[in-house]
Amino acid sequence: MKRILKIVAILVVALVATIFTIPALLSGKIGDIVKSEANKMLNAKVEFEKLDISLISHFPKASLELVSFSVTGVDEFEGVELVAGKRIEVAVDVLSLFGDSFEVSKVWLLEPQINGVITKSGKANWDIMKPSESEEEVVEEQVDDSSSAFKLSINSVNIDRAQISYTDNQSNMTFSTSPVSLSLSGDLSAEATTLYLNATAAGITFVSEGDSFASGVTMALDGAIGADFGTNRYTLSKLNLSVNSVKAALDGWVEMAGDDIVTDIVLDCSDNDFKSILSLVPALYTKDFKNLTASGDVSLTGAVKDDILDIEALAMVYCNRMKNLYPELLATRYKLGEKETFIDMGDYDLLCYIGKKRGFLISGGEINTERTADMLLDEFRAAKLGRVTLELPER
Repeated sequence: MKRILKIVAILVVALVATIFTIPALLSGKIGDIVKSEANKMLNAKVEFEKLDISLISHFPKASLELVSFSVTGVDEFEGVELVAGKRIEVAVDVLSLFGDSFEVSKVWLLEPQINGVITKSGKANWDIMKPSESEEEVVEEQVDDSSSAFKLSINSVNIDRAQISYTDNQSNMTFSTSPVSLSLSGDLSAEATTLYLNATAAGITFVSEGDSFASGVTMALDGAIGADFGTNRYTLSKLNLSVNSVKAALDGWVEMAGDDIVTDIVLDCSDNDFKSILSLVPALYTKDFKNLTASGDVSLTGAVKDDILDIEALAMVYCNRMKNLYPELLATRYKLGEKETFIDMGDYDLLCYIGKKRGFLISGGEINTERTADMLLDEFRAAKLGRVTLELPER
């Protein structure tokens, strides 16, 4: 009997030792393979300090940990980091590795840095996938994907102290925020699920064409979202939103219907005072803001319903208002000539005329109306045509 117990004990010790040592022995080789294959697939340089694989730290789940990682651009983006971070940790259900459903219980990113850049020619630094060697290979891969029953399940995603920046040299626009934290949980593989979200972002800065629209703004979002991935409908129920000291509650739903976004959202800002509204003024929202004395209550409510207008439809309405209210300003800003030249044009024709004057042409000599619309609305928001209003009081 003692001999049997001794044999069992030796086997248990050997098994535990194997569980500890095999991942350690394989981690270095697997890391080299991952790095090599990633660099073959991407027009970028992938680096990381080490790749750890463990069957113990999250037992009975396996964990994969990537330490000090980065993805850096090449050619015109040489030296520009697209993504970097201290650590990525993924916990996986070991048994799911042998089935058709790959279950990831947790994804955790520590201090990731995301840096998006668009050049003046319109090239993005995140467009890093190398093209396939042949169209035949692409067709074969697509057929294989469509016939596969493989499913990926992710239960939670956590991001700690992220830094996000975006620079669009084509539109002369920059955006940055740091630190950003996110906690998202729910069955992301289900047809319908409830997502629990908690997100905070500080130091939000947004500059367009030299004009600052946000500086040092802090935002937070907390609550539950009912997600129906089959219909692309997302239901909000008392989703709490805060911008600096202004607090709001969002109720309603958003649905992606083809190319349209259909919404029915109610915004309740009833629990605010005058001091909260003052926090939206960058110069006032400083470290001494808590000592500021202000009086007065403020109650705000709002609603967004029906289809959200696309950018070109909105720009056409803008063109109509401007040509009727401020034709001289419109003519001067976009070099349209005498107002008689365009005053009788339809809204779409006027949009195209302005695009042509600005040289927003695409292949075949067609007008890039989307870019024209973006430019018109951006310049209106930035008051490039002066202080104008598109609404007149009733007479």
